[in-house]
Amino acid sequence: QKLHDIVGVPPVCVHTTYQYGDGDKYAYGKRERLRDAGLWLVDPASRYTSGSYLQLTSSLARQLSPNKAELLLPALRDEAHCVMAHLKLNALQRQWLQVGFLLAHALGRTLVLPPLWCVVDRFWTILDHCLIGSKVEMSRPFVCPLDHSFDVPAMTAQLPEWREHTFFASQRI
Repeated sequence: QKLHDIVGVPPVCVHTTYQYGDGDKYAYGKRERLRDAGLWLVDPASRYTSGSYLQLTSSLARQLSPNKAELLLPALRDEAHCVMAHLKLNALQRQWLQVGFLLAHALGRTLVLPPLWCVVDRFWTILDHCLIGSKVEMSRPFVCPLDHSFDVPAMTAQLPEWREHTFFASQRI
């Protein structure tokens, strides 16, 4: 994931391969991944030009370089048990988003999601040291797609509207 960022080469083609956020009627996960990358260009202009927003800023981890990041809370650092570290991190982020959605609703605003961090990659077979493959150049933690931790079709159906963590970086605002 994001190898182009790690090696510093701009992508020339993008293919959203299999992921976990699609419903039986719409590719929600692929849309969210393309929105995160600033490559989803079919939204109406009103999505970017109208509304009031509440933005949550991430403080659980920080990106040091394209291939290095660190968790900021000592309680989340557990090199020997990456699954446990991931579950703790995920639980904190879920609580944070729950409060964010409640605040945004109470204030009549649209929630802008924070970057979501993962320690374990999501894959349908055995992982090597919590990542896909033994020679992976991804850092742990890493900013992961929404569908790594959440059921995007259910969120779309049941939650108020939200914006991706890269929303304010869009050239359409």
